[in-house]
Amino acid sequence: ELSTIKEQFNLAKKKGKEIRGIFDFDKKKVRLKEIESEFENPNIWADQIKAKDLNHERRSLEKVVSNLSSIEIDLNNTLELIELASSENDD
Repeated sequence: ELSTIKEQFNLAKKKGKEIRGIFDFDKKKVRLKEIESEFENPNIWADQIKAKDLNHERRSLEKVVSNLSSIEIDLNNTLELIELASSENDD
């Protein structure tokens, strides 16, 4: 039944928020923006070791932020589809 499916997806969404906390999603997102800002400075390449380390950190952060954001978007989209299906069944 759609209401049961909706309930399960709402629970998954809640768990997703918990997972974001476990992975320090918000901190990682802020740090990613900081690193991206550093790469806008052309002088970053003067220190190749620092640039390499920052690039490695950036790639790691991008994976976490991208994956968790994608999961959240997918859950929200699925919930919207369930809502639409549910409202069509009510008519």
